Amino acid sequence: MSQWAKTYLDDKKKEEEAKRATCQKCRQKGHWTYECTNPRKYLYRPTRTQIMKKKEKLIAKLKAEFKGVDMNVIQEINTEIKTQNSKPEITQVPSKSPPSSSSESSESPPMSPKKKSKRKRRDRSSS
Repeated sequence: MSQWAKTYLDDKKKEEEAKRATCQKCRQKGHWTYECTNPRKYLYRPTRTQIMKKKEKLIAKLKAEFKGVDMNVIQEINTEIKTQNSKPEITQVPSKSPPSSSSESSESPPMSPKKKSKRKRRDRSSS
């Protein structure tokens, strides 16, 4: 393939990539930011202070709405919701083993936690 054909194909690839690209300056498709001649598009972003003040106003509004509500009622509602969402408790566990003649021998002792055994290191310098 000739040098001209290679550069032609490279230019085609760049054009296709540019068609899919979105300019970060004007937010339009079809060109790169460094090629942009359009004016910068202003994006409104609230400051952190504005966000914080908005949250404070919302909290004050909610406190004013629920000022007359008794806190005990809210706690009762929360406990009811928790009990409805929780799984029912099993009071008796069914036995899986068949009944045997000697009931004392079939019972296993309670499990105790395993102790970690310490291994002795071999002295490799003497070998």
